[in-house]
Amino acid sequence: MSTVKFVYGKKTFEITYEDIKDSAIKKFIKIIGEKNLIFLYKGKNILENKDILNKIKNKNNIIITVIKKNIIKNNIENIICPECQEVTFLNINEDNIIKLDNCINNHKKEYSINEFIENQENEEIKENKIKCDICNNDKSLYNNNFYFCTCKKNICQLCIINHTKDKDHNVLYYNQKYSFCNKHLFEFISYCSLCNMNLCKNCEKEHEKHKNKIILYKKEKLDDKKKKEIEIEIEIKNNLEKINEYKNEINQIKDMFNVYIKNI
Repeated sequence: MSTVKFVYGKKTFEITYEDIKDSAIKKFIKIIGEKNLIFLYKGKNILENKDILNKIKNKNNIIITVIKKNIIKNNIENIICPECQEVTFLNINEDNIIKLDNCINNHKKEYSINEFIENQENEEIKENKIKCDICNNDKSLYNNNFYFCTCKKNICQLCIINHTKDKDHNVLYYNQKYSFCNKHLFEFISYCSLCNMNLCKNCEKEHEKHKNKIILYKKEKLDDKKKKEIEIEIEIKNNLEKINEYKNEINQIKDMFNVYIKNI
């Protein structure tokens, strides 16, 4: 007989079993009286991964973290450092401890999976309570029409026009804050592992000395981006050709008109 430990909230349940799925998990569900659960080993759902089930079936004293399905309300798009609110990295060790590290300010933090989910939900609540740094209006009043400026201020729809009269102020939509460069306003395409920061195409030029430390994101993404840039270039070229055609037509009409005037 093997032993498995289920971590549920702040409690640990130890169960002896012959089969991890049909014995241990069923026993745990019966004890808790709750069926709407997810069972995680090293961050992966073991009921959806036969390879993991086969890998741990003969192990003793393994630790499985249990969470309710309705805890995960949304897909977490960005992992945010609780210290500086910058994007950070997430790693899960064998004890299902989540480590956040390698944000741009090198902060480090450890959580259980349940603590991590609770923390990210708190960060989401904080996001919804963000206010415009000029008029103090809530971000929630503007849906997606809320902005983040290169001066690091949050700006609402009502304040954006006056704020950007100064050419030094450039803005992103707030929901692009973690996927676009706040300095150059281009999408991130790589990561500098020496500086712990995302890079856009202009940032890459500034990190030329760190070439061996730069990690490119998916090549497919770069190809799609390049394809989009080419499409835009072609569209601009076509529009310029049309403009030149219109200018030539206008000039021809002017010449004809001038000839007509002279002949009167």
